[in-house]
Amino acid sequence: MWCDAKELVNQTKFIASTSTMADKNPLNFEVTPKGPTIPPNVNQKSFAALHVAPQDTTTLKPGQVLKCTGGKVRVRNADQKQFNNQNSKFVEKGDILAINGPAVAVNEDKDEPAHFRVFTANPK
Repeated sequence: MWCDAKELVNQTKFIASTSTMADKNPLNFEVTPKGPTIPPNVNQKSFAALHVAPQDTTTLKPGQVLKCTGGKVRVRNADQKQFNNQNSKFVEKGDILAINGPAVAVNEDKDEPAHFRVFTANPK
């Protein structure tokens, strides 16, 4: 495929901007869909319950590991203002969410609250 120089420059700028956006702002969390077990560095016998009311927001702290026991939330880095497909992920019942940096969880549902067990990871 042949393209002119101007189009090639625009394509290069687009690729560079999208790759640097991802490099500058990686996700501060990891989601394990339908995670079978809690990670081994977590005390599974000691946890707190977290309930996120419909259309409510909660701040998540580094070192927390959460298991969703009901409902669904959308999680993004705390320093980002809006949700999009690149900066956020959904967490629903059965998923395991590990927080590596400041993050925010929002329950976008109008009726159903979300429920979590919150564990604290032991320092390595």
